[in-house]
Amino acid sequence: QSGFGFTLVLLSKYGTENQLNSFYAEKYFNAFPSLLKIKNLEINNLDNSSINCYSIRTFDRFLDYFGLVHDKK
Repeated sequence: QSGFGFTLVLLSKYGTENQLNSFYAEKYFNAFPSLLKIKNLEINNLDNSSINCYSIRTFDRFLDYFGLVHDKK
């Protein structure tokens, strides 16, 4: 749950500019590299499933639900 707080810090720092979800995912996994070790990955080899998992849980299921972000399509 400390990861969610880190995401809020990232949003406060970079949220005024449009960014891809992968931008935030890369910064998140740089801050918490042990989460990638579960899947035997390194940050320079971040796979789409890790990015998608972070994006869905963080943006689609939490931040959007509380109206903290909106998706630009």
